[in-house]
Amino acid sequence: MKFKVKWRLGIYEVNFKNKIKLESLFIYLKIKRVKRFLYRIFVDNKIVFFPFIILSYVFFIIYFSEKYDTHAFIKIIWDFKDIVLTTIFLPSIISEYERSKNLQKQFNVYSRLMYESEQLIKNLTGVIIDYNIFLYEDGNNKFYKEYSISDQILNIDFIQFKYYCLQYKRNIRNEILKLDNIIGNLEFYESDSYIQLINNIDDTIFLIENNIIEYNEQFVKEFVKNFITQAYYFISQYRRPWRWDLETDKKIISILKKEASCIDGIDLIEIYKL
Repeated sequence: MKFKVKWRLGIYEVNFKNKIKLESLFIYLKIKRVKRFLYRIFVDNKIVFFPFIILSYVFFIIYFSEKYDTHAFIKIIWDFKDIVLTTIFLPSIISEYERSKNLQKQFNVYSRLMYESEQLIKNLTGVIIDYNIFLYEDGNNKFYKEYSISDQILNIDFIQFKYYCLQYKRNIRNEILKLDNIIGNLEFYESDSYIQLINNIDDTIFLIENNIIEYNEQFVKEFVKNFITQAYYFISQYRRPWRWDLETDKKIISILKKEASCIDGIDLIEIYKL
């Protein structure tokens, strides 16, 4: 007997055992995300949380004391409700709404950076990439090993090589600039991995143009091998906060790849093939 589970954009059929495994992983992911949400609320409102706790304690003492005015106490509680709503819950809701919009922007940029990096490799090597090599480290390492022993060569001259590299630089810079209103983007833009990636491209072009190193097929191969690793670490910075769920996602994907069949929607399993 088969059971249905929904993952991303597809609906899959699995057996009962895997249904239990998958639903458990889905619940685990939701619990992790709720915990992160509560943590963000606490961090964003830690200045008011401690006075809130103290006031709650005072109300508790007053309520259980023998001398208190019931009507006055109810009025205080009602007024206190407005304070809680305006100082904690309303700002948190607004903050989460903005965060959700920014995360969607970041995910779009993250996806585009993976695409642009794959395109540069294809343009320089002619290699057909049939799985996402910048999503997981396993896939990146697998492609690196496959390309290292491959004898496939795409004969392109230095003018083409320079054009593709400069086009890549320009495209990823334009993508990153789309996040210029998101706090922390400067950290990514000035990160060591980004600077190293760009410097490697600039230095390579400079050395060839000044005849310091020879441009040939073997040189292109070594350049691409270095790029595969450098681009992976650069792109992985834009995976936050999803990278915290990567190990759980890999378990889900492993089960779906081996045991499930997509019966409706869009099957995204192929792009995760390792």
